[in-house]
Amino acid sequence: MKKQTKRTIQLVSGAVATALLARAAYRQNHQLDISSFVYHNEKLPGSFHGFRILQVSDLHNARFGFHQKKLMKEIQLASPDIILISGDLIDKRRCRKNNIQPALRFVKEAVKIAPVYYVPGNHEATSEIYPYLKERLLAYGVEVLGNSMVELSRNEEAITLIGVKDPKFYIHEPQRFQHNLQTLKQMSDNQFHILLSHRPEYFDFYAACGFDICFCGHAHGGQIRLPKIGGLYAPNQGIFPKYTNGRYVKGDTTMFVSRGLGNSKAPLRIHNHPQLVLVRLCKA
Repeated sequence: MKKQTKRTIQLVSGAVATALLARAAYRQNHQLDISSFVYHNEKLPGSFHGFRILQVSDLHNARFGFHQKKLMKEIQLASPDIILISGDLIDKRRCRKNNIQPALRFVKEAVKIAPVYYVPGNHEATSEIYPYLKERLLAYGVEVLGNSMVELSRNEEAITLIGVKDPKFYIHEPQRFQHNLQTLKQMSDNQFHILLSHRPEYFDFYAACGFDICFCGHAHGGQIRLPKIGGLYAPNQGIFPKYTNGRYVKGDTTMFVSRGLGNSKAPLRIHNHPQLVLVRLCKA
C-alpha cells in the first residue's frame, strides 16, 4: 500500500471516529428522559388523587430543539396539572439579556400547558440579571416562590406548596435559609405540604420540618454516572454524592431529585441523560 493511500485511510478513519464520538456526546446531552413516579400518602386530600406534577430543573439556558420544541413536546405529552421549576433556569456564565432566550422561551411556552411555579437556584443568586429574569417570569404568569407559599385548591380541598430561595442568596447569613423554611412551614394550616427547593443536600432538615414531598435539583445527576455506583460528583456534596437522582425517603418525607437538563462548568454528561420528573399523587 502506498504511503499516500495509507495516510488517506488514517485521516478518513480518524474523521469517522471523531464524528461518532461527537454524535454520542450530543446524544448523551440532548436525549431527554422522563422518569415517572407514583407517590402514595393517606394524608393527601381525596381531590388531589391522580394530581400530576412535572418537575423541570437546571436548564442552564440549554436548548432542546428550535424554540424548545422538543422539550415542550415531552412536557405536553406528560399532561401535568402543575409544572415546578427547581432553580438554575439560567447560567451565571452566560446570562446577558440576549443569551437567556432559551430559558425565557421555555417558560413562555410552559405556562400555556399548566400553571408554573419557580424557585431561584444558586446561579440566579450570583447573577446580576436575576431581577430582569424575575420580572420576565412574572410577566409571563409564573408564580415566583422566593420564600413564600401558595395554596393549591381542588374541590374545596387544599394543599400547600412552599418555595425557598437558594442558600447562596444568604452567603453572609448561613442560618437564614433554614430559618425561612421553618417559619413558612409553621405558617401553613393545611395538612399536606410540598417543598420546592434547589438543594437536595438539606434533606435531613426538610424531613425534620415535616414536609411530605420535596422537589430538588442542583446535583446534575452526579455529572458522570456509573452502573451500581451512580453519580461521581455533585456541587456541595462532593465525590460520590448521596442525593443525585430519583426518589429518597426519610421517615414520612419523600424527596425527588432531578438530574436536570443543562450543564454549567462541566460541559458534558456521561451515562446521564437530561431528565424530566413526573410524579402522580395518589390517596393511599
